[in-house]
Amino acid sequence: MTTNFTECKTPIDSFFAGCVLALPARLPAPTHKRQPDESRGLTITAGSNLIIFKKEIKNVEISLEQDFMVTHRYAREDGISESNQEEEAVPTEFLINTPYSCEVIMTNVSPNVKEFNLLY
Repeated sequence: MTTNFTECKTPIDSFFAGCVLALPARLPAPTHKRQPDESRGLTITAGSNLIIFKKEIKNVEISLEQDFMVTHRYAREDGISESNQEEEAVPTEFLINTPYSCEVIMTNVSPNVKEFNLLY
């Protein structure tokens, strides 16, 4: 079993890594149990073999630079426009059972290429 199967870059690499992991082709319905604990965590009891991928977001000390401009605006998707929708980027009230679209525009105003993740 390889411990570096998460480093696969292409679908073919992933396929071959799956072959050497010796995972069964058919499994019975999983009996995994999830329970939130008192903190912001989660307790998982695996009913069979399990692979978990986890991404963590942590607060860090960082000096902020004014390199990005971020704007966002919302629009109703049901075809009914509000009288002030064109003037405001955020509606004064979001209605239940009404679809909205959100447009997020990020602009890199620095001369350097930046890599980022956007969580909205």
